[in-house]
Amino acid sequence: MQFKAMSASVETADIPSNAWNIPREPSTPASQTVTLGVRRAEALILTKPERPFTVNSLARAVGLSTRSLSRGFQRLRGYGPMAAVRRARLERVRLDLLTAAPHESVTNVAMRWGFYHLGRFSGLYAAHFGELPSATRRNARPGSRPLQPHAEYRAPLPFLTSQQLKELV
Repeated sequence: MQFKAMSASVETADIPSNAWNIPREPSTPASQTVTLGVRRAEALILTKPERPFTVNSLARAVGLSTRSLSRGFQRLRGYGPMAAVRRARLERVRLDLLTAAPHESVTNVAMRWGFYHLGRFSGLYAAHFGELPSATRRNARPGSRPLQPHAEYRAPLPFLTSQQLKELV
């Protein structure tokens, strides 16, 4: 009986959500400065994915602190800035695999885009596109259109025209 009384008092108590370590919804939306910084970082990543980006270099390039950029990406996109870099590079790997010369290997293409741990690369690629990179390479036909990304894939940037990309960079 004592347990029922205690549980009833706990249920009626006014305990703040942070006492239970329950994450709160963001109280305010991201500022316009952070939103613009995230969009500029995404545009920079998409236009120059071959650059050796770090969170610090991206933040400096768009005029935000590292923390603001990371939090902005998490709040607006649900992933961090380095995940956006990885996604852009995976897209380029796929394009290269679909259009590569017959003698070019998956390893060469992966390493060209900064993926040096081939087992991890293969797993990332399969999770992103729903097939192994070797299957993409094997099924590529000259002049064919690239396949659609895997259903779980979320594009790092909403569709932007080339003019809008130029304005962001």
